Amino acid sequence: MSHDLLHPGVVFPYQHPRGRYQLSFMEAKQACEEQDSTLATPEQLIQAWKEGLDCCNAGWLADGTVRFPINQPRVTCGGPNLLPGVRSYGSKDKKRLYDGFCFSSALKGKVYSFQPKGKMNQTEAQQACQSDGAQIATVGQLYAAWWLAGLNGCKAGWLADGSVRRLITLPSRKCGSSKPGIRSLGFPPPERKYGVYCYKLDD
Repeated sequence: MSHDLLHPGVVFPYQHPRGRYQLSFMEAKQACEEQDSTLATPEQLIQAWKEGLDCCNAGWLADGTVRFPINQPRVTCGGPNLLPGVRSYGSKDKKRLYDGFCFSSALKGKVYSFQPKGKMNQTEAQQACQSDGAQIATVGQLYAAWWLAGLNGCKAGWLADGSVRRLITLPSRKCGSSKPGIRSLGFPPPERKYGVYCYKLDD
């Protein structure tokens, strides 16, 4: 997460649908752009770390370096004695595969949870947004709506990349998390049924 007053926006980790460490530098750059975002800069990632971003997966940044932010040292992420901070692998061959860290700041419309007639498969979710004069939201748009516009909710919904994510504003047992944020449910089979997050441009 990042809420820099000079460059307000949000940093979020992004993985390929196939899973962890599947993106070259150019693929990570393209993936972020497809999410209405850009690859984050080192400064943006550091700001996000200061505000609590914790991710054990290393990801590409805009300068061609690979880094990951750690706030909670643990056995499964470098050991419990690893100090909190932004770890850097330095500049890497741009064909090497990692995840990506994206930065989203532009939100020229509104994101909203939509479930007009119950839960929907992926195709029905896309059609539902279109029928409401909107389009299915990207991951970047959902993060920006949560961090910059204060979007509330606890529902899991389809997004444009085929992933399903749950927005958690007020942590609770029902929401399945002790922390606010956006939780990924991965890339379920398209016939599975969830809600959807739509994005509509401002008039």
